[in-house]
Amino acid sequence: MKKFEVLLVDDHPLVRDGLRDAINAQHDMVVVGEAEDGAQALRIVQQLKPSAVMLDIGLPDFNGLEIATQIHQFSESIKQEIHVIMLSVFLKESLVFQALQNGAHGYIVKSASSPEIVHAIRHVCNGRYYLSPEVSTNIIPEYLKSHNSGQTNNPYNKLTKREQQIFRLIAEGHSNKEIADFLSISYKTVERHRANIMEKLDMHSYRELIKFAIELGIVEA
Repeated sequence: MKKFEVLLVDDHPLVRDGLRDAINAQHDMVVVGEAEDGAQALRIVQQLKPSAVMLDIGLPDFNGLEIATQIHQFSESIKQEIHVIMLSVFLKESLVFQALQNGAHGYIVKSASSPEIVHAIRHVCNGRYYLSPEVSTNIIPEYLKSHNSGQTNNPYNKLTKREQQIFRLIAEGHSNKEIADFLSISYKTVERHRANIMEKLDMHSYRELIKFAIELGIVEA
């Protein structure tokens, strides 16, 4: 029987050790790679094309939400499902919404037990969503409802998907060059998107952008 191949992405070796032991003890799954930051994770995903990625939301280089977006786009480009399960110490609905919007199929709190983690991997690899029980059961219906309605009253939704992605990266403190390198686009393209973002949101300073990002829950105050 073909096993579900899992990539672990977390900058804490002890966390990876615990996940590896729990996963490798199962008859139907195996850890095929490990990464300690987002850039390394993306390289390994492209090389190994795993069934699932256990992805920490708080990585040292890029937010795990942005890495989830890149994995989702790569998955679509090769027409092969790569299921992302976000790992987080934060139990915030805004983060769960963003994880789902960025292509994740699961969201697990780091206090989850080993049986729950392996159950989540099986769940998403079979095409279903999985959220830790601590997360409100209303989150997915509410997400789908808000997504379908377009949330027209929220200025954030005036932005294109690419502009939203760049908005988040700017809010996280990344420079135009870092964003250009991460997204494999030109510096000038980032500058143009940045100008469009500020115009659409009617903002005139980085301080205003950060304040709005905090209100959205994209960055912590």
